[in-house]
Amino acid sequence: MAKFSRSSSDDEPRRDIPGGGNAMVIIVLVVAAGLTLLVCGGLAPSAGRQVEDLSRPATKPTAPTAPAKPVITRAEFKQKVVGMTTDELIDAFGRPERTTDFEGYTKWYYNDLVTDPVTGKLDQRTTVIVRKGKVTEVD
Repeated sequence: MAKFSRSSSDDEPRRDIPGGGNAMVIIVLVVAAGLTLLVCGGLAPSAGRQVEDLSRPATKPTAPTAPAKPVITRAEFKQKVVGMTTDELIDAFGRPERTTDFEGYTKWYYNDLVTDPVTGKLDQRTTVIVRKGKVTEVD
């Protein structure tokens, strides 16, 4: 049974803990350890760093990519696109690198889209002429 005695500094009764003050020290240490784990994020080796999961192979994040441009000759490209609407052209070959508006028509510029049939190398630029929403010629 706990004993009560008067403290010399105040008039409140003081309760003595059986077994001495060791229980209070243990409680303080457990609370301090819990707070330390909470503040430090858990395990000491990670110390705030992200720990890599080595059980799975590493993968690189991939950025969304545009659909691959088909590689065809300029003549094949011209045969396919003349008469297409701009939406059909975008669906088939993607958006142009840039466009330039002129009076009555627009030029759409594609880079590295068609090949030179003689050399087999990609042409740097292909120009598509659009009039009233339809492809009318290829330069």
